[in-house]
Amino acid sequence: MSTTQQEPSSILIPFTETRCRPGDVLQLQLPGAEQRYPTKLIGYVNEKTILVTAPGNGSQLLMLRENQSLTVRSFSGTSAYAYHSQVIRTCNSPLPYLHLSWPKSVHKVPIRGSTRVDYNLSGTVLNLNQDASRNQYPVQIVDLSTSGAAFVAVRPVGKKNDVLRLRFTAKIHAIEVSPDLNSVIRSVQPGEDGTSIRYGIQFLDLSLLDTLTLQGMVCQQVFSDR
Repeated sequence: MSTTQQEPSSILIPFTETRCRPGDVLQLQLPGAEQRYPTKLIGYVNEKTILVTAPGNGSQLLMLRENQSLTVRSFSGTSAYAYHSQVIRTCNSPLPYLHLSWPKSVHKVPIRGSTRVDYNLSGTVLNLNQDASRNQYPVQIVDLSTSGAAFVAVRPVGKKNDVLRLRFTAKIHAIEVSPDLNSVIRSVQPGEDGTSIRYGIQFLDLSLLDTLTLQGMVCQQVFSDR
């Protein structure tokens, strides 16, 4: 049995309403490519150009040509943003940076606690109600939001209202994160394959770092196919 995913709706806004500030992390994505390259906003001249640091993957800078088309993605507050742009000039002094064309409009998607996105992510859960065993069970996370998740397991990991600790590793802006999240089981259902078990969980007592990590993961998936 599958759950219905909530599709966040996109609205168009001018760039100045994105609330991006100098130093904010952006992602650049080339047409037809899955790789996203982190960069930082230097500033902008209204209706003229957006200035960003030259993107890199590790210690190597990505070489972009002038007139190169790309998609820019960012996250701020409780919203994700994406817009199309072009490299209008590359500069090397006083540091490598780019002038990007001013976007005609920006897609804004609110990231609410209820916004769920599909995932395929391995993790483990520890059932805190089973004090004697302390067994960690392998699970596969199949959807995620900033307030909860769903995962499937090949054997029972607990019953409704049991408290779990969910652990997994993921990447945001090419940075590895390893959340360790307390949660409570809200639903238990048969898996779609007829042999696994699907659990719906609600996160408990999230720290600010946990919240920002989950927002970043949801943001990446929201715009992955746009």
